[in-house]
Amino acid sequence: MPQALTALLVGTGLVAGVRWLAKEITRVAEATRLAHDELSREEKGASIPVKDLGTLVWDPKAGAYRPSRPPQG
Repeated sequence: MPQALTALLVGTGLVAGVRWLAKEITRVAEATRLAHDELSREEKGASIPVKDLGTLVWDPKAGAYRPSRPPQG
């Protein structure tokens, strides 16, 4: 009899855990969908201007790549 009671308690715990996990997954999926929708709405309204820096060349003094021509104002 104690084994049956233990199995019943374990089974009940597993069912409760699976239900909680399913609710959590649904909640996170909804939050992700809403965030994606909001981000796509923001992307349609504003855009970042693209700067053409030309070809980048290695500057040994600075240890970094620099544009080969100065930026045009």
